[in-house]
Amino acid sequence: MTKISPLLVDQLDLPTTFSVIGENATVTNVIDLAKCEHCCTSPRALEALKLIDPRHLFEHWDAQDRVLRTKLAELHDVPVAQVFLVSGGMGGIRYAFEILTRPGSRVGLLKPDFPFWWDAQRAQTQVTWLESSAYPFAQNAEQITRFVAREQIPFTIFSNPHAGTGVKKSIDAVEELLRRAPNTFFVIDEADAMEAESAASLTMRHENLLIIRSFSKFYGLAGLRIGYMVVPLSLVEHFRCFIDPLEVTSIGIILATAVLDDLDFHRQTQALVRSNLSIIEQACAGTHYRIVPGSSCFACYLSADENVADPCAALAERRVKLSASSFFGLSSGGRINLCNPPELIRAAAEIIRTIAPR
Repeated sequence: MTKISPLLVDQLDLPTTFSVIGENATVTNVIDLAKCEHCCTSPRALEALKLIDPRHLFEHWDAQDRVLRTKLAELHDVPVAQVFLVSGGMGGIRYAFEILTRPGSRVGLLKPDFPFWWDAQRAQTQVTWLESSAYPFAQNAEQITRFVAREQIPFTIFSNPHAGTGVKKSIDAVEELLRRAPNTFFVIDEADAMEAESAASLTMRHENLLIIRSFSKFYGLAGLRIGYMVVPLSLVEHFRCFIDPLEVTSIGIILATAVLDDLDFHRQTQALVRSNLSIIEQACAGTHYRIVPGSSCFACYLSADENVADPCAALAERRVKLSASSFFGLSSGGRINLCNPPELIRAAAEIIRTIAPR
């Protein structure tokens, strides 16, 4: 008999400061723009929280709540059967790997991107990379199409909007990718999206697409770990039978349902992000720093001209913290969370103006 060989993978360190239950938030003079959460949450969600009943805590509840799934299906114009609730975007990523790959499967990943390599390691797959280390750090649909064909990749996953730069591929570009690479299965992580527009409806026409979305960032419910997947009709039964029947909590379902209807909160968040992005872009004008153009999510990426010191390190010396480039697979620069109070963004902007003038 062969002894078991425990699986050991590299540790994933998320670019956020974890709060600790029972401890007050630590007050520091660091301008922390590295976190990957919202700075507030929906008033409707807070009102719903006040109405929590004891039964919501001591009873088991259907984790695939019909009401919330129906709302999401209507939002994306798909049948409710194609929508599954999962424990945040990362829960969706895990299920995608578990159901669609096997140990030794060839997996295509992009660099820079969210560190999907961690799930690839846990699934014991073989990773092939498509890299773009030159500014603006993007791979278009044509490059991805050639990559999966050349390397014979049956499964690939990438974020859209991009988890680092915030740049979003259009729905038409995604559909062209699906059409031109029908033998590759594409998992697209839309966790950073700031609007309802999604490629999810393409799952009605293409069986090689799965969409993952989250309530953590735009909707401000990171602490509840709730997200969802939209899968093609051909895979509904696979996911229905595989997903944990206790996948998400009753409170997560209740507050996610409430925040979906809080359109004022949605608009305020979008306005906050647009305003904060404008502040950072204006601060970079006339400096050696630049923002990757086209951000359409909660974050943007700060880069620098050639032969200029890493802006992430330079800002850290002045107590401004960004998400480090290494998290996304780059060697310089950093991501700025735009879902922060404007006063923090303005303070960081003033520092940017002074440390890298032309």
